[in-house]
Amino acid sequence: MLFNSVERRALLKKIEQLEQEKIHLEQRLQARDNEFKEYVDSVHDKNRSADMSFDFKLMRAFSVERIYDHNHWKTIVGYLRPGTDEVGEWSFHCSIERHNEIAAAFAEYIKGKKSEVSDRKRNKR
Repeated sequence: MLFNSVERRALLKKIEQLEQEKIHLEQRLQARDNEFKEYVDSVHDKNRSADMSFDFKLMRAFSVERIYDHNHWKTIVGYLRPGTDEVGEWSFHCSIERHNEIAAAFAEYIKGKKSEVSDRKRNKR
């Protein structure tokens, strides 16, 4: 298909307008992406500093793990759901220091649980 010079100029002008619009939209998208990342980071920072306490016995917890998921580290506490033997996971974002505190508390809980079992075995004899 052949275009006359007027049509050609109009098409070139339209292409130029669309290219400018594309650049503008890409800049807006990048700005939105940056805003979203800042928001997500602020939520993660807030959660990292949250002070949480755990009752591992009440939760019937059986594991504490740390995994990297969607560009962030998170801690997962495995537990048995109340009244059942179904496995549940509670995941949250926290600092490595807070994770280590939780893991240490869990290790103490397990140590105490093992000692309770040993005491019960001894008392049965």
